Amino acid sequence: MNVEYKDIKDFTKEQLEDLFLSVDWSSGHFPDKLVVAMKNFKTVISTRDAALKRVPMHRRCL
Repeated sequence: MNVEYKDIKDFTKEQLEDLFLSVDWSSGHFPDKLVVAMKNFKTVISTRDAALKRVPMHRRCL
């Protein structure tokens, strides 16, 4: 797998909802608030499968 790292905020509320609910975080039930919160973080790092251009697999906020 070829993993791509990006430091841009290019996500949809559906992607955030799927990601947060996939790890059973209750905040996934509030995707609109997640979008606002993630866009307000100074740094957001995304990892993706570069070959498939899949939905973010992990996000880390600093």
